[in-house]
Amino acid sequence: MAQSISFRNLAIVHGALLGGLVLLAGVAYYLNTGPGLPAEYSVEGGLMPWIVPAAVAAGVAMAYLVNRRRLAAAPAKASAAERWSHYRTTCFLRWGIVEGPVILSFLFFLLDEDWNYLLYGLAGLAFLALLRPARVELERYYRFSASELEQL
Repeated sequence: MAQSISFRNLAIVHGALLGGLVLLAGVAYYLNTGPGLPAEYSVEGGLMPWIVPAAVAAGVAMAYLVNRRRLAAAPAKASAAERWSHYRTTCFLRWGIVEGPVILSFLFFLLDEDWNYLLYGLAGLAFLALLRPARVELERYYRFSASELEQL
């Protein structure tokens, strides 16, 4: 089965996504513990201390719900290529839904120097790490056979 993106490549995309977010968190940490940013970039006060954790929680909840709904609607009787395409789309959707609030958290940590933002982002990042592609999902929800899994 010649696919445009293999299972290994999907795992690499997931790792690159995590790596980019870790790099962003590292840069934000360095700037907040090192030279820092000018005061005019501060976003202290207002609703941000409530909006950012709510956005992370909503992102995690939405990714969970989208993932459950898409896996429940997995086309078990379609061709292997169609099932694989559906799974890839599911992975990209769930990662993208969590990635946005995590980036938001790290950016507000960078701007405000409030360590809570970093913790919210790291919590979202940990959840994103749990959403890695899994062959078990392909077997359980998409009914891939052992021979089809070997070809991925």
